[in-house]
Amino acid sequence: MAFLDELRRLLSGNTLIVCLGNTLRGDDAIGILVGKCLIKEKIECRVLIYEDGLENHLGEIGRLKPSKILVVDAVDAGLEPGTIVLARAENASHIVVSTHKLPLSLLYKFLRDVYGVKEMWVLGIQVEKTDFGREMSKKIKEAGKAVVSLIKRAKRETID
Repeated sequence: MAFLDELRRLLSGNTLIVCLGNTLRGDDAIGILVGKCLIKEKIECRVLIYEDGLENHLGEIGRLKPSKILVVDAVDAGLEPGTIVLARAENASHIVVSTHKLPLSLLYKFLRDVYGVKEMWVLGIQVEKTDFGREMSKKIKEAGKAVVSLIKRAKRETID
């Protein structure tokens, strides 16, 4: 229950959801899939999708002036494939496997210091296979659907 409570808190107010991934690397595409589903579902939250790394879009993100950012991405935390994790960005750089060139902790510090972002979190899905040219695993797709449902539920239950 603490997970959902934290997600509700994160999605209240001026929150931006940033979905990351690489569609050429199997399970690493999960953030893109989640982002597309969230946009299709028209949740009441701003959602951006980036396939080329968060560091390439800091100016665009800053201009939107979010107070909180929730990054949805593939992670490798040594857990069972499909496990969903929620972690502060400054503590999660070692588990993110997407296309980042810079650690999330450094990106968060920049967004905090330059644009006033108060919090940045990672909502990650433990991957199984990220080899080039692979299809996304069924277990990871199912976890992605669960993340979409969690975000929709948490957003519905937030009090702005």
